Amino acid sequence: MVYQIKALFKNKITFLLLVLSFTLSFTAIYKIYQRVNLPNEGVYLSYQDYYVQAYKNLAYEEKFLDLTDPYQENYLKYLKWTVDRRHKLGNFYLDSYKNHKADIDAYKDLYLMAEMNISMDRGVGDESLRERYGDSYLDLVNKDLYDFDLDLLEEYGMNYLNYAEVKSYAYPVYKSFVMGLDHRFDLKEKGYREVDFFTESPWTYLAEIYSKNSIKGKVFFPCLIIFSTYVVNLARQERTFNLLASKKGKRSFAFRNYVLLSFIMLLIVVFFSDLISILFMGIKNGFAGLKNPMYIYRDGLKSFSTYENIGASALSLGLSDLYPLPSNSQEYYYLSDLYQLELWKFLGLSLLMDILKLGFFAVLGASIGLIIKSPLLSIALSSFLAMVGIISGQVRGAWHFLNVFSINTGWNHVLGWPRFSWAWATLLLLISSCLVYFVAASVFKKRDLV
Repeated sequence: MVYQIKALFKNKITFLLLVLSFTLSFTAIYKIYQRVNLPNEGVYLSYQDYYVQAYKNLAYEEKFLDLTDPYQENYLKYLKWTVDRRHKLGNFYLDSYKNHKADIDAYKDLYLMAEMNISMDRGVGDESLRERYGDSYLDLVNKDLYDFDLDLLEEYGMNYLNYAEVKSYAYPVYKSFVMGLDHRFDLKEKGYREVDFFTESPWTYLAEIYSKNSIKGKVFFPCLIIFSTYVVNLARQERTFNLLASKKGKRSFAFRNYVLLSFIMLLIVVFFSDLISILFMGIKNGFAGLKNPMYIYRDGLKSFSTYENIGASALSLGLSDLYPLPSNSQEYYYLSDLYQLELWKFLGLSLLMDILKLGFFAVLGASIGLIIKSPLLSIALSSFLAMVGIISGQVRGAWHFLNVFSINTGWNHVLGWPRFSWAWATLLLLISSCLVYFVAASVFKKRDLV
């Protein structure tokens, strides 16, 4: 088999797939570099839009505020601070995220603290921020950055807002932002460095290439069914294949050998570029972050229960994207029942499922190549199944719980996915692989295929 693997590395198709795999990896690294190091005009424009909205709101509110009332006068100072903060945030992003990262983080903390202060008190939330975080919260507050009184602002929220009207949407916001602050204080207490989509970490690379709408997972993976069939078609041209397949006693060994050969080649084509990219980014920027928490839907790891909490993204905590609205509802929804799993365990579970997925594609493609003697016909069938896999991953109507081709990347399933839990996706891949293997092996042994 070692000789066969060496021979396949000299093959032009193998070389092409490796080039494509490395291209996807380099593209992911480049996107991270752009996001971290280059001015982000889109973010700047969004903050300028927020600035315009805040400015209009300030002008509107000022008409109705009684400035002789200390509460309302303080609230006006808060609104002016909001306008100024949004304007400065946009300029920081436009200049350079990297060079002003400390300033950005300080303003983000103040955003979480002061912008939401009105809703984060007993009127809406379970407790005020100062009650929840104590001295850690006070350490977060830099009094030099604002001139309004937090106590008066909180009391204004309690005395002037109609909580019966706002609590239905403010409480989910409160829960989401408290989770964000919990995450920040947890990292600070443990002395961990944040690893997120704005860090040049090897783990950010994995998030970039395997999370969300992963081209590698949804397009490149299914195409490997064709390559698996192609590997067997090349083996058919060797004398060794004819000798093994012509003897009934050796056919089982031949079948296992070529399925394993296909599987090994798929692993190399997919993960070799990932390994090089992780080493490159890790040596350059460090490997810190493996103990950082990932926020996942834990029930999906041990049951067939799916994560219904999918909608427009509310916030990212580290490398976890969190969603506040269920896809089938317009009601406000807060994040709940999420479990903190260390990143290294998360990556292990993700890798396990991706390996099982590649195993299924290897068994399927190799079986087609072993059973169908005509190379043209076998490649045509593999191409059809690869197209089914690509469509199943893109079209929501194809996300049936029995459609093994619609299984997403391991990264997304460990986080929580609406159609498949990680446990069900893993079981389905195992059952499908075993079923295809035993049926194909049985047919291979009984038919004259040489």
